Order: sequence, then C-alpha cells, then structure tokens
Amino acid sequence: MEGNDPNAPLLTQPAATPKRKNTLLIVVLIVLAVIVCICLAVVVVLALLGPAVGNVFSNIILTVEPVP
Repeated sequence: MEGNDPNAPLLTQPAATPKRKNTLLIVVLIVLAVIVCICLAVVVVLALLGPAVGNVFSNIILTVEPVP
C-alpha cells in the first residue's frame, strides 16, 4: 500500500503561479494607458485645429453665392 505511506512525498498539482496573473495585469494596464493617451492626443489635436476647420467652413459659406 504505497498510498498510505506517511513519509511518501505528496504529488499535487502546483497552484497557478501569480507571475502569470501579474504579467496579464501589466499587459492590460499598458494597453489601457496607451488607449487613454491616444484619446487625450485626439482631443488636444481637435482643440488646436478646431478654429482652423471652423474658419474653412465659414469661408465656404460666405463665398458660396445663393442659387437663383
């Protein structure tokens, strides 16, 4: 009866390593940080270019003559 030997080493499955969970968490956080940075960059670019784009449309409206 080998299974009842108290001195036999226990053969159990190793628990899930926390290193893998930490790696996944770091990857998710990096992806979220990149997405947030891209969103902020888009907002800044739109804020800077907004008046210029508005002026283009205003000039088009002012220069278009009404159709008789």
